[in-house]
Amino acid sequence: MTRPPRPDPLTITTYLALAGITASGLLEIDRILVRWLALGFLVGFGVLHSRYPVLDGSSHNQRLANGLVGLQTLLVCLLIQSSGSVYSFLLLFFILSTVAMLFNSLRRGLLWLALYCLQAGSSSHPRVGGTACATWLFTPAVTCYWV
Repeated sequence: MTRPPRPDPLTITTYLALAGITASGLLEIDRILVRWLALGFLVGFGVLHSRYPVLDGSSHNQRLANGLVGLQTLLVCLLIQSSGSVYSFLLLFFILSTVAMLFNSLRRGLLWLALYCLQAGSSSHPRVGGTACATWLFTPAVTCYWV
């Protein structure tokens, strides 16, 4: 009889942080339909996080990981824009930044971190209010460089 594989400590920490962010973020939302929408985005974030490939350095796994990081970033941007509660859900960028640094070279990892800093700054700015995510995050030049 074989034992099931144990999850690594980084995965356990990620899911504990996701549970805490979910609890604190959902308590900030007043409307019930927006709360269910945010819960759906957060479940999608967790499911995508469970699909990361093995960290072996191959280009196929790196492209797959970058695609998953991009989808998770899009989910976080949609979550911030639809819920209106910015401060709790910005902590999800900490989870994404560790994954981006694990699966990428130093230059691409720092590019992800710079984009997360820009998104966090634009989300917390009162005039921009998180709408900058759709305008600069998925432009063709940046997307081609990521993948």
